[in-house]
Amino acid sequence: MTFEGPTLGHEFWIGFWPQLAATIFGVLIGVPAGLWLNRRAVSVAGAAQEKADADRLDGALASLASSIGENKAPLAAVVGLNTGEYLIQPALETTTWEAVKGEIVSLLRLPKLQRDLAAHFDLIARTARLCDLLAEHSHGVQAGMSSAAKTRELIMVRLSFAAKTALEQSDALMKAIDEVRTIRKM
Repeated sequence: MTFEGPTLGHEFWIGFWPQLAATIFGVLIGVPAGLWLNRRAVSVAGAAQEKADADRLDGALASLASSIGENKAPLAAVVGLNTGEYLIQPALETTTWEAVKGEIVSLLRLPKLQRDLAAHFDLIARTARLCDLLAEHSHGVQAGMSSAAKTRELIMVRLSFAAKTALEQSDALMKAIDEVRTIRKM
C-alpha cells in the first residue's frame, strides 16, 4: 500500500487566485480607508477637546473678571480710610484665583497676563492681611503697646499703597481679560 499525500488540484488554483486578488484589493483599499477614518476621528476628538479647553478658559477668565470687579469697592474703601480708621475683614475676594489657577496656567498662553493675575491676587491677599493687622494694632491686644501708634502709621502707609496699586491694576487686568475673551471668541 502506498500512501499519497494531498495534491493541489485544478480546483485549488481556480479558487486561490481570486481569493489572493480579493485579499490584496482589500488591503490596498482597507488600510488607507482605516487610516483616513482614524485621522478623522482624532481630528474630531481634538476639535472637541479644543472647544472644551476654550470654554474652560473662558469660564475661568470670566470668574477672575468678576472677582476683580467685586474687589473694587472694598479696595476703594481701604484707600479712603482716614487716620485712626480701620476695616475689620474687608470683603476682598481672594479665592477665585486659587480655584481657577490650574486652568489659567495650563490654557492661557500669555505668560505676562498669567503673572499679572497672580501678582494682583497676591496683592489683594496682602491687602486683606494688612487690614487685619491694622485692626489688631488699633483695637486688639497690641493696641495698648507703646509702639502701636507708630506701627499703625506704618501699616496704614503700606495698606494704602497696596490698595491703591491693586485698584489701579484692576482696570488694566479687566481690560486685558476682556480682550483675551473677545479674541478667543472670534
